[in-house]
Amino acid sequence: MSEFLMPRPLPEEKPATPSGMSKIADYVYAYRGTWDLEPHGICWVRVFEAEGQTPVIIMSELPQNPSTSVTNMVEHLAPELIQRHFPHRFEEVPPAIFLEHYVEERTPEGRRGKATWDRLSFHSWAPRRVWLSGREWIAFGESHWEHLPPPEVEALIGREEMHALPPPLPLADEET
Repeated sequence: MSEFLMPRPLPEEKPATPSGMSKIADYVYAYRGTWDLEPHGICWVRVFEAEGQTPVIIMSELPQNPSTSVTNMVEHLAPELIQRHFPHRFEEVPPAIFLEHYVEERTPEGRRGKATWDRLSFHSWAPRRVWLSGREWIAFGESHWEHLPPPEVEALIGREEMHALPPPLPLADEET
């Protein structure tokens, strides 16, 4: 696995968000898209936690993602990320607060796509095995999105994290 896909170490002193949460992970995550044979999909993942609070997991769609979008993979990505960071929380409802984020895009022509934030929920939070594209996956139930206005996002993760930029990705011709 490429180095850029590994969680980056965070400083010992993790700054807390307005909600009192500390960021415990910040990395680009490789996943298999709907029809991929290899993990070609990528998204930016940030994870926040604080004792006594439901953790927050942000899945950000990157313009460089060559595969199935985060939007079309959330039922599968969410349980993968719970398994990776909080396997003991599968019994909790919800096991985490999931935010789907589309990063602001700027084009050479100067056009911009605004960043968007949505809170995800699932019809069922119970993980179940499903078959998709000839592969077994773990999935939550059908997903539902609720747009979050900027003040609500800022209250959860803070202004700095809300406007943070994704980590640099290797160029297409670099070995991954």
